[in-house]
Amino acid sequence: MIKEGVSYILSKQKENGSWEDSVDITAASIQALYSSRDINEVKNSIIKAKEYLKQSQKSDGGWGNVSSTAWAIGAILAFEEKPDDWKKNGNTPADFLAANQDADGGIRNELLLNRL
Repeated sequence: MIKEGVSYILSKQKENGSWEDSVDITAASIQALYSSRDINEVKNSIIKAKEYLKQSQKSDGGWGNVSSTAWAIGAILAFEEKPDDWKKNGNTPADFLAANQDADGGIRNELLLNRL
């Protein structure tokens, strides 16, 4: 069952290393596959996906929005790396999150309903 799941996930990866050209789905796929990283196909897939994430990181340190940045941080942690080492234009993912935090701790421009 696990082999079938891994094979299915691998079959959906695009040539550019992403899944669905999405940071979120790519990061989730990395996290799902990482425990099988010793399998050659998985290892190569993760390497391509990691490169996609690196190329997709914006100059503000994030990946376009807070949710995508959070997913990317999860993938970085799955790589057993530090998010602070992923800098773009001197900015880290944490810098992006901090820049998008309101004084009340919520996320700027987020619906009030989502803060409850």
